[in-house]
Amino acid sequence: VLTAIEGASNLLGWAYDGAEDKEKACQAYAAFIKNYSKSKQTPKTMFRLGTLYIEMSKPDLAAQVLDKLAAEFPDTEEGKLALSSLGRSMYDIGKYDKSVEAFTKAYAQKIELPIPVLRWVADKLYDSGGTHPKEGALLSVKAAQQLLELLKKPVLSDWVSKDKAREIAGNAKEETKLVKTFKDKILFDAANASFWAGDFEGSLKFMDELLADDNTPYYFDGRFFRAQVYRALKKYKEATKDY
Repeated sequence: VLTAIEGASNLLGWAYDGAEDKEKACQAYAAFIKNYSKSKQTPKTMFRLGTLYIEMSKPDLAAQVLDKLAAEFPDTEEGKLALSSLGRSMYDIGKYDKSVEAFTKAYAQKIELPIPVLRWVADKLYDSGGTHPKEGALLSVKAAQQLLELLKKPVLSDWVSKDKAREIAGNAKEETKLVKTFKDKILFDAANASFWAGDFEGSLKFMDELLADDNTPYYFDGRFFRAQVYRALKKYKEATKDY
C-alpha cells in the first residue's frame, strides 16, 4: 500500500504537468520531494521541477532545486546534468551571472561535462550577451582547453551524430577535415575568451595557431581580432600589419 501511495504521489505531479497546470504540478512535485526524499524517482522529479521553475520565470527557485539536486544526487544522470542545464537556461533568459555561477559550481564539484556542453561554454560564456564577464571568460578558456585536448584523440561519435560518424568512418580525409573544422572554431573561441579574461599573450598564442593556416574560414575575422590583441599589448606595428 505504501509503495502504491508513493507511486501515486509521484504520478500526480506528472499528471498536472501533462495537463499544463504548472502551478499545481510544482506543488505536487515539491510535496513528493519533501515526503519521499530517498525515492528513486526523486532526482527525475527534482530535475523537472527545476525546469518548470525556469519556464515560469522563477530562476531563484530553479537554482535552489537544481543546486540541491547536484549536491544530493551527484551520481545520477539528472544530478550530473542539473548545473549545466541550469547554466544554459539562465543564459537563455539573460541571467548571465547566474549562468556563470552554475558552471563555476559544476567545475568546483568536478562534474564531467559532455563535449556538447563544453562547446557551448567555450562559445557562449566569454560573451554573455556582450557583457564579457571575466569569470565567464575564464570558464570559456578552460572548456576550450579541454576540447583541444580531447581533439588530439577524437571519438567522432562524441562530436557529431551517430549517423554522421558512421557516414565518414574510415574516410581519413573527411575525418581530418571535420576535426580541423572543430579545432578552428575552438581556437577562435579560446582566443576571444583569453582576451576578455585579460590574458592577451594567451589570446595571441591561440590566434597565431589559428592563423598559421591561411585557408581557415576565420582568417579575416582572426586577423582583425589579432590586431586588437596587438593594440592591447601596445604592439602597434604588428597591429598595423594585420589591419
